Amino acid sequence: MATRKRGKSFFELWRRNKERGAVLKRTNQLRRSQLSRLLGNTEARVVLQNVNMAPLLPPVGAEVFRRFTPASLEEIQRRHEAEEREQQSRKEQKIEIAEEDLPKPASDLEAGKPLPFIYGDPPPEFLNIPLEELDPFYQSQKTFIILSKGNIIYRFNADPACYLLSPFNPLRIFSIRILIHSYPLSCLKTIVGALIQSVKKLRDAMILTVFCLSVFALIGLQLFMGNLRQKCVLIPPQSLNNHTSEEASNISLYGNNSTDYDYYMHINDPENYYYLPGQIDALLCGNSSDSGTCPDGYMCLKTGRNPNYGYTSYDSFNWAFLALFRLMTQDYWENLFHLTLRAAGKTYMIFFVVIIFLGSFYLINLILAVVAMAYAEQNEANIAEAKQKEEEYAQILEALKKREEEVRCDGNKPLMTFQAKAECLFIALQQVANRAALLEKEDSASQSHEQEHTMMDGTPTH
Repeated sequence: MATRKRGKSFFELWRRNKERGAVLKRTNQLRRSQLSRLLGNTEARVVLQNVNMAPLLPPVGAEVFRRFTPASLEEIQRRHEAEEREQQSRKEQKIEIAEEDLPKPASDLEAGKPLPFIYGDPPPEFLNIPLEELDPFYQSQKTFIILSKGNIIYRFNADPACYLLSPFNPLRIFSIRILIHSYPLSCLKTIVGALIQSVKKLRDAMILTVFCLSVFALIGLQLFMGNLRQKCVLIPPQSLNNHTSEEASNISLYGNNSTDYDYYMHINDPENYYYLPGQIDALLCGNSSDSGTCPDGYMCLKTGRNPNYGYTSYDSFNWAFLALFRLMTQDYWENLFHLTLRAAGKTYMIFFVVIIFLGSFYLINLILAVVAMAYAEQNEANIAEAKQKEEEYAQILEALKKREEEVRCDGNKPLMTFQAKAECLFIALQQVANRAALLEKEDSASQSHEQEHTMMDGTPTH
């Protein structure tokens, strides 16, 4: 099922990219003079604003692309101060602006997105150099943009970097050029957005993971507490000479009254432990029938520290939880597996099988599935937004092109003036907007009618 989902998303991405190419191809067939004259008309911009296409329109009058210079920085500072004075004045007059009326950045001019084709192709000398902001939202903030190859937008802070390097410093400009050619920012933005969304959706999966780890940590605490401290210790010489093996075991466990001090020094001395060649930890052992045994001349005692410098144990809940987390993530888990089986017995292999299958195979893949779903949703949202903008562009271009073709084919009638062309385009755009609003109202009305009908059917009768 997951493979089919990925294949479908890839096909959708390929198809929508192909449609985008077709829209751009149709755009190139239009004369730039027609589009610029249309967008330079004030009434045309008002109509386009009414149909929610204002963010798609470039500035009117001055040149669209301007180099970012010290004069630009001074102008930004002046606008910022004027905006602060205006905010202070509104605060003194207790004037509040609704959140929906506050200025917002244009979605088509976000960092990492290609420059909308309605701005035209920037001259080659304006690529890879600091330019003034195109988005009115940022024109009072200390930012500037850079257009890379492919007209991809990159936005940077105009404050001095490290309090030393201004935006006009050659070193900083060189660093920015390296940065914008190092990685695709749009893909990185999608990945970061998916990770942020996945954090919100990982709550239930993380709760389940922590609960399972806590349960198995308590089980491990009860089964293996202190077992990893069991080592092969050299049998004291007096135990071999004066006592049988059973008495030597009793002495090793409870000590000899006459030589208690020497005995405890003996069993706590690391030099008396048995080490396998190349190992830093003493050989573990156990007292069950299927656990590890000691070589001749050594006995199994619970003494000294735990393996791996004392960090691997089940002696408390915290250490047991860490050990189970290590098993779930499979971080050198085979070492913990062998240590535990040698100290406790091979029967407890069942415990590790359950942990590996439930923790490593199920919980880890569940977390990865949530992240993958968040990435797919983020990618689909980006594609849907791009598709919506393409449709809006196509409406403008098709309406203009259709009107031009009608005028060209009708040779008997006098040529239409630009004002008449603009009025025809206004009517076409208004019809599109009204049709979309009507369909939306019909959909909402039908949905509310279905909900009422469902509630009436579900009401019990008396």
